[in-house]
Amino acid sequence: MKLKGDQNSATLFELRPDHFLIDAKFQGYKLSLETLPVYVVPIECQIDHAAPTDDQYSLQHVKLAALNNHIFPDPWNPSSVYIVDHNWIIYKIGATQEKAGQLSKIWTIPANGSKQPGRFNITMIFPDDGHAVIADGCGTIYILETNSRNSEADTNWKVVFHQELFASKKNFQFIILDSILYQEGTTHMDILLLRIDERAEWKEFLEFHQDKYLSSSEHPFVSVLEWITLAQDESKVWSLESKRCLVGRSGVDYATIEPNGTALYLASDDPYYFAYDSKNPVQLSNAIEAGGDSTSESDKSDYVWFQNGTQIRLWFRLPEESKKFDFTIDISANDIHIEYKKQVMLSGKLFDSVKPDESNWTLESGKLEVSITKSLPDAWKELIPGNTVGEEIHDPELVEQIHSQLAHMCSDKWGADPHKSDVYDPQQLEECDAYPADTALLMRIDRTLQKITNQASLGSHKWLFNVRTDPKSIPSMCIRHDVDGIIWQPDTSVNTIDGAGDTGTVGWNCKHIGTFSALGYVQASKESRKFTVSAPDLSYVAICDSVKHIHVYRQPSQLENDLRNRKTGTKVSHIARQQVIALDPPLEVMGAYAGNEFLYVLTSKNLHLIRMNEPENF
Repeated sequence: MKLKGDQNSATLFELRPDHFLIDAKFQGYKLSLETLPVYVVPIECQIDHAAPTDDQYSLQHVKLAALNNHIFPDPWNPSSVYIVDHNWIIYKIGATQEKAGQLSKIWTIPANGSKQPGRFNITMIFPDDGHAVIADGCGTIYILETNSRNSEADTNWKVVFHQELFASKKNFQFIILDSILYQEGTTHMDILLLRIDERAEWKEFLEFHQDKYLSSSEHPFVSVLEWITLAQDESKVWSLESKRCLVGRSGVDYATIEPNGTALYLASDDPYYFAYDSKNPVQLSNAIEAGGDSTSESDKSDYVWFQNGTQIRLWFRLPEESKKFDFTIDISANDIHIEYKKQVMLSGKLFDSVKPDESNWTLESGKLEVSITKSLPDAWKELIPGNTVGEEIHDPELVEQIHSQLAHMCSDKWGADPHKSDVYDPQQLEECDAYPADTALLMRIDRTLQKITNQASLGSHKWLFNVRTDPKSIPSMCIRHDVDGIIWQPDTSVNTIDGAGDTGTVGWNCKHIGTFSALGYVQASKESRKFTVSAPDLSYVAICDSVKHIHVYRQPSQLENDLRNRKTGTKVSHIARQQVIALDPPLEVMGAYAGNEFLYVLTSKNLHLIRMNEPENF
């Protein structure tokens, strides 16, 4: 019996930049000494901040606490932001064309005597122009009707639903990652939450995934995504309709819900697996009862294989006492032949040509890995045409786990130089030695199929930040590509192709909508960076240091008069400006939000409103 959440059938896709949106002749940012107007609004009460306890020592805990953004923007009313003080009072502040507004008290979060050590920071999100979703960091969620938030008298917030969601769990604290409203018969609201749980709480689930990277014992915590759905009846009363749960090893850099509530889009260092669904039970318990194996003996593959743009890797499971001299392995430009104790394990003509001189194999504790280098960077539809005893996998984390386990072992190479020492092998030094390849994933996880339907390997294309370019669209993400920062917008017009139902392949991709030239290189040089934020219109990006300095990088603008480069003599018609803002007084930066007109920066005692662009009619 196959687990419904099996990840192996995910469709691979590539993030391909639009070269018309990349400036190959970009010459860098020019420092501008132009003074920007800065309005300072004092914060009378201390900003609420929760620090991790001694028991919350994982990387996930540290990131949640240290990088938490204490400014809550409203994409439906971009001229205003919200903050929360240590008394759990929510304040709103906006700005007009002439000046910054004043702090306005909006609503007080009920404390319920739960501000205990170990709580998470408060999070707040606005799924539409009439609702707010708030998590108090202590296990309670609130849904509020806010009516119009564009008015000055934005104080009529009304609680329409609240509940302690995970009171029976040891680690009940959570934050909100995303929330949407949609129509499915009645009005529904989906909310995506993040908890951090101890591995011991997921013993059976992890045992089931014992061959996955998720089961790495060096990480004492796992990240848990709680995906809840609320429904509104005819009397406008909200109730909890369903719960879903996904588990992964690391946190998420990007997380959003598909607009119709049918899938999640995630960017993470590790894949996530369905663990629970109250409406459509995940078929995990039966697999555990059968011995923790998701396939019967007759369904097991003789081998598994994985491919990327340059390599093919194969894995065979054999008795642990297997020795190297038990194998005969021959690889030519077009054929492969593998024998174990004179029994043929795999033999035939390959799908495409390979480079036999760059092939190698390793053996450890009965695990045989064979690595083959492609001649051309094309995707293979199958390893050996007509061979059905092998299974292609699309889980790069599983590949990395197996590769790391075997990396220290010696290897046999075809065409190896007998005079070259095995201590150093230049074939083993690749880009992944500088930055882990194939570890970061962008994935679409389907609600009905309970699995990853599409995924792209981010590899060395490091995630930089997220930005919402339109309140009615899901957030975009900025990914490093070479030295640039590429803005990608996930495609929400998903269609099922090549079949239907549980076996259908889902078409999904991302569109390149903008570029910040050289931003990948720039951000990598900012060792004190805490927040990176971009204006919705992508006119500028701001990198905020942990204390005092804000570095602003603007898109190239047209010059009134053409200049000439003194070295090359070429005409320069556009110039990209860089500006540095020093906050006074120099205090710790606790939050940042970039609007089209104002950049909001929150410190422990002040909210700084920096005018970045004049409105069109000003």
